[in-house]
Amino acid sequence: MTAHDIPLFKHFAIELHSDCNRDCFFCPRHSDTSGKRKDRQGRHVRESLPTEKVLDLLDQVKAMGYRGKINFHHLSEPFLDKRLIPLAREARKRGFACIIHTNGDILRKNYKLSRVAARVFSEITVGLYDYKNSVQESIQKTFWRFFLRGTDIHFSKIDNMYPRHGAPVCLSTVSGYREKVEQCVEQPCFMMREQCIVHYDGNVAVCCEDFKDEFDVGNVHRQAIADIWRSPRHTEIVKTLALPGGRKKYSLCRECPFPAEIVSHTIGKN
Repeated sequence: MTAHDIPLFKHFAIELHSDCNRDCFFCPRHSDTSGKRKDRQGRHVRESLPTEKVLDLLDQVKAMGYRGKINFHHLSEPFLDKRLIPLAREARKRGFACIIHTNGDILRKNYKLSRVAARVFSEITVGLYDYKNSVQESIQKTFWRFFLRGTDIHFSKIDNMYPRHGAPVCLSTVSGYREKVEQCVEQPCFMMREQCIVHYDGNVAVCCEDFKDEFDVGNVHRQAIADIWRSPRHTEIVKTLALPGGRKKYSLCRECPFPAEIVSHTIGKN
C-alpha cells in the first residue's frame, strides 16, 4: 500500500477547544492529568484552536475532495465555545453538513440557542448520563426531541460493554471486558483510514481512542492535512492495522475492545 492508495477519510472532526463543564468518571479526560485535558493539579486546561485555522482546515478538506459531515467535537463540550454556531455556519457555506455531540447542559438552559442549533446542525447527539430508571430515560428523550425538534436526534449513554481505553479501572474490570480485548486484538481495524480528528492544539488523532495523540502523526500548525493523511507514518499504521493481528504492534490498539465491525456501523452513521 502506498500513500496514494489510502482512501480519503469518511469522518472529519475539529475540536474547537479543550474544556468541558462536566467531569464524568467514564470519560477519558477524567483521569488525564498529562496537560492535555487537565494539569497535574487536576485543573482543566482551557485552550482553543484559532478561528483562522478552523476556517483554513475547512478549506483544506474541501480542496481534498471531502464532502462528508463536519463534527466540531471530540472530548470537549462544544457549546462552551461561542464560536460554535458561527463556525458551523461557515462550514455550511462551504457545502458541509454539520453534526455535534453535547451533554446538553448549556442547551437545556437556553431555549433560543437550542432552536438555532436545531437549524444549523443536521444531527445532534445528546448524552444521557443522569437518569436512574427507564421512566426517567424516556422523559429525557421526550424532552430533547421537543427541544431540538427539526433536526436528527441521537442519544449516547454509558456503555459498560465497550469502555474507552484509558477510562477508570472500574470500567475496565466489568464482566467480559478482558475477553473482548483478547478477541479484538486478533482482528484488523479500519478506523485509522476512516477518521481524521484535529484536536484543539492542532495535533491530529487517527481514531476516537487516540485522545492523547499517541500515534503522533502530525500537527496542522506545521503541516497540511493532506500531507499528514498521506504521510509515510500514517500509511504504515493503516497498512499494519488492516492485517489480522496488526493491533498487537501498537500499545493503544492492544487494549482496544472495539470489534472490527463496529467501525463501519459508526462511520456509516456519521
